[in-house]
Amino acid sequence: MHVRKLIKEASSSLLGHVALFEVAFSAPLFLIFLGQSYTEGTLTVSWAAYLLLLWAGMGAVGAAAFWFIVSLPLIKRTRK
Repeated sequence: MHVRKLIKEASSSLLGHVALFEVAFSAPLFLIFLGQSYTEGTLTVSWAAYLLLLWAGMGAVGAAAFWFIVSLPLIKRTRK
């Protein structure tokens, strides 16, 4: 029950969207690609930092796009 309330509150703001996208998409993809680099033997500290910044940025951009294209129009429509 608490998770549902948290998601509802977070989905009503841009910052909440960014947090949800970071947890739901960026963190798992970062870990997958980090593990892949480790198994290939190409993992370095600089590469791990690059992957971290890459997936964090991609999550923020994706969240902002989703907020402005999908969520904000739906919120405005339901408030009318």
